[in-house]
Amino acid sequence: MHAFRNLSLVGAALLGVVTTGSAWAGNWSHFLPQEEVRRVVYDRAAQLYWFGSSNGVWRYDGQTFVLLPQPPNAPPLENLSALALDAEHADLWIGTPDGLYLYLTKSMQWGGYFDKTALGLASHNVTALFVERGGRLWYATGYGGVGIKDSSFIPLQSPNRILRQSYVECLAQDSSGNTYLGTRDNGLYILPSAADTLHHFTDFPNPAFMCVQAIAIDQRERKWLGTAAGVLVLDAANTRAAYYTTSNSDLIDNNVYAVWIESSTTGEVKWFGTNAGVSVLGEKERRWQKFTNQSTKSGLASDKVRDITGDDDGNIWFGTLDNRGVSRLNNNWSALTEDEGLPGNFTFNVEIDALDRLWVGTDSDARGVAVLDTNGSWRDLSNTDLGCGMLDVQVTDLLREGERGMWVATTVCGLVRVSKDLSTLQNFNTGSFPKFPSDEVWALLQTPDALWVGTAAGLARLLLQDDEVKLDTVALPNTEVTALAQDHRRHLWVGTDSGLVIFDGSNWRKLPEFTEALRITSLAYDRNTSMWIGTEQGLLRYDGTHLRRFTTSEGLPDNRVSVVKVATDGTVWCGTVNGAAAYSNNAWTAYTTDDGLSDDYINDIAFGPPEVVWFATYGGGVSRYRRSGLAPNTFVIEPFDLVTESNVTFRYSGYDFNTPFTDLRYQVALDDTLRWSSYSTERSVTLAVTEDGPHTFYVRTIDKDNNIDPTPAQFRFQKISPKRGGVLAIGDAATMEKFGALWLYLPPNAIKPGISLHAAPFIITGEEDLPGAFTGLAYTLAPTGIAIDPRKPITLKIFYRQTLVDDSSIDESKLALYRYQSGWQHHGGMVDQKEKSLTTTITQLDTFALFEASLPTSLVASSAALSEIAAQPRVLSPNGSGLFESTTISFTLGQPTEVTVKVYNRAGRLVRVLAENRFMNAGRNAVEWNGCNENEKRCDTGLHFIIVAARGHMLSKPVMVVNK
Repeated sequence: MHAFRNLSLVGAALLGVVTTGSAWAGNWSHFLPQEEVRRVVYDRAAQLYWFGSSNGVWRYDGQTFVLLPQPPNAPPLENLSALALDAEHADLWIGTPDGLYLYLTKSMQWGGYFDKTALGLASHNVTALFVERGGRLWYATGYGGVGIKDSSFIPLQSPNRILRQSYVECLAQDSSGNTYLGTRDNGLYILPSAADTLHHFTDFPNPAFMCVQAIAIDQRERKWLGTAAGVLVLDAANTRAAYYTTSNSDLIDNNVYAVWIESSTTGEVKWFGTNAGVSVLGEKERRWQKFTNQSTKSGLASDKVRDITGDDDGNIWFGTLDNRGVSRLNNNWSALTEDEGLPGNFTFNVEIDALDRLWVGTDSDARGVAVLDTNGSWRDLSNTDLGCGMLDVQVTDLLREGERGMWVATTVCGLVRVSKDLSTLQNFNTGSFPKFPSDEVWALLQTPDALWVGTAAGLARLLLQDDEVKLDTVALPNTEVTALAQDHRRHLWVGTDSGLVIFDGSNWRKLPEFTEALRITSLAYDRNTSMWIGTEQGLLRYDGTHLRRFTTSEGLPDNRVSVVKVATDGTVWCGTVNGAAAYSNNAWTAYTTDDGLSDDYINDIAFGPPEVVWFATYGGGVSRYRRSGLAPNTFVIEPFDLVTESNVTFRYSGYDFNTPFTDLRYQVALDDTLRWSSYSTERSVTLAVTEDGPHTFYVRTIDKDNNIDPTPAQFRFQKISPKRGGVLAIGDAATMEKFGALWLYLPPNAIKPGISLHAAPFIITGEEDLPGAFTGLAYTLAPTGIAIDPRKPITLKIFYRQTLVDDSSIDESKLALYRYQSGWQHHGGMVDQKEKSLTTTITQLDTFALFEASLPTSLVASSAALSEIAAQPRVLSPNGSGLFESTTISFTLGQPTEVTVKVYNRAGRLVRVLAENRFMNAGRNAVEWNGCNENEKRCDTGLHFIIVAARGHMLSKPVMVVNK
């Protein structure tokens, strides 16, 4: 409803020249500075981005950019020329002047390198790639022909006789399987799906169009060709349909390198990347817009654009040259204006009907109501005779009538009922009902039993029964009713030009405490049982007891409130004469033309389809805000598994497609998610962690729209006091599948205070010099290089799967831990084939991996049989009285041999045999003792001795058993 209906002509003149606003507006972001990005690919299923640059391929998961490592045994990956994703098989194909590369995106491993011999072509300068549905790859080269790869690489023999004379720049395929090949020097070739013969398209406006650099196909099967001379359009029959150049259109530059087509429910938008910026052709193919590096309202990092693509969150990505990287346009704001078919730019109302059609009410000059169908076509309802003249009147309110149709309030014709199929219009006014208060209708409200109609001269209650409408009640005579709402008690709230009236079903009463003499412009009732009251002096919220006033000091763009609406998610949206604002989580977020609104004067707000907000503006048509990616993402930076200090610093960050990075806020919690901290824009926090044991840190992001990440980032860690030591389970081997879990015991005073330990999986590509068969288990214990007291080594246990042995025929007896130090160095370890684990001790934090490998010759020839025995902890308590319940006996073998490990009590009596003549490999081995005898009964309190014997050598170590 347009509440400020008395705006004078002087006031209208003060609005200045009517501007339709930008059809595309939003925030810009820049990534990968210093890179020349020529190709951009979006993986919709995995929500990953791949950027091809002169230095290789970058992977972006929405949080972190990672440059892929150079492929082994292949030419360096650089000067990338083509990029294509087989999403079904998670294969990324990469074309360069040196050949074709395959990267397996799930396993993050290289899948191969293919030169011209493997490709079967005359050249390995791969210039274009395309992946069909089902995963078949098309590859093209410069002067070397084309081929396809299904189970193998197959050059296309007949077409290649022609294509070896052409430099293929681009590939595309239509829905019928016809393949289009754009060349640098010979125009366009078409390969029909059922033939092996090329058709040469030659109907170009001039020879300069023969350089075809990009191809995109729209929903009507039209081919949009980006050429060195402009844009050429072919129809479905491959006949020239149109062409655009700088001389006959607003195309910013004739040299077009990239074409991308953005589809929506209202049509298709064509994006063209050139050497002078980006040109955009609107949904109706009438309106052009441009973005350049020089424009203050554009965020292009460079005008030299080489690729364009969009994602599912309303963003457009541009790969640019000049070492400027990637530019991203948040495209969630758009506008519908006269250029897009709207009858007029002065709009007063918006509503979504049961068929998801957009209804727009305009002023009298624009002639009433227009309906935008889901196929993008407009239907003007102004040409229907209502008996009171044409519907060329100002529309004041639109109300969806369930599944039936729409109610339209007007200033001259009273109330209009439009059927769902738009074929029938019924008019209700003083001519239909003699007692109807006025034909000037300002507010509508449908309740379960009636339709309430607010007019300039009172309130009417209409009873509805199918197509029959009866006038039941007339109330508040000579009162201008401006707004209507109903609360949970079914009390009717009536806003007037001089205050608020409430009807409880029997009695009418004014609410003079805070609304007397106020002009009520809008009413909305939220799910927290509060009534929101829009006025010309601010916004009020009343819960029946408490009143709160919101003005510009609390975050409103302006105190003159025109409309207030409540979205399905509970967000309260407020429109003013100077912008809109959303209230969520006790905070306002303002939106103006700087954010993307086509005009700051807001008359009405509507919601739908899901997560879309529509704004009727006074001069800028209808603005649409797509609240995509409602929930922001949160992630932790530098997580850790162990801390030894009491004051712990946590680092984190967030990401939201609609919110600048600096505007994100965060809340944190430690162990208890019912006790979140207050909001903060800081991306780190220091918390006191005083108790030893496991803890969980939580953090969540709040975006500009006050949306909270529903899945907070979290990580579990262990607090261990260095003086006491403790056990650290990474992967929690006791409660989850043990595969890949790590178990560490840190003896008292083994490490210094202030260390935060993190175990990160270490990726081994499989191509470097490995000591043997890799089990897939490798970890880096960071910070690396931290030395441990050799008298108090850390016990390390790593678990593996039985399937690892069964599927790969790995010999468990040869499993050993290797430490990486300028190559893989044998470390050893004791294998427990029953538990499927390997146990050892370490005296330095480093990178470790589990291999099945033969022993190094240097170890086999070693003469030292047994050395460096240790037992950690030195005191154990089998009954679980607070001390550690087991101890690890570790020792070093200089060569493979049989080992016996026994436990004796202080009297010299044998208590337990832990290993007898067990074959063990060279290196650091470890055996556990749980403090029990051979019958699994707890040993008595007292001193015990561990005896290790190997090759005639014997070492002992005392341990204390405490049972209290």
